[in-house]
Amino acid sequence: MEKYIKLIGLDIVYSVFLIIFLYKLNILNHILLLKETENENIFYLLAYNNYSVLKYFSYAIILLFLAIVLIYFKYKMYTEQSHTINEVYIIIVAVIGLFVSIWLIIFFINNPILRIILTASCITITGVIGLINK
Repeated sequence: MEKYIKLIGLDIVYSVFLIIFLYKLNILNHILLLKETENENIFYLLAYNNYSVLKYFSYAIILLFLAIVLIYFKYKMYTEQSHTINEVYIIIVAVIGLFVSIWLIIFFINNPILRIILTASCITITGVIGLINK
């Protein structure tokens, strides 16, 4: 049993943090979508709740990076050691779960947080270019 915990222990901890993050992110998404329909200024949305949009975006990047690192460690573990068939199945299921978590993070961060960040960035860059070329 200890070797199975070694195989998926970090994945379980990661999954708990991911579930909490996605739940809170979903709440923020609903609030931002509501404010967006009220035609709020894009920079107000970006600064909403003490810049929580940027915080959640940063957390999403960190969680994506951690998922990629966990996939890499599973790959190294699979290729460098011999495993029973049950361990191989556990590794495969864990990697599939990590790919699903990557997809969920991208799906949840895409609407509206990524759109807000990209729009604010484009407006800012356009303004800076306009000032430089003046």
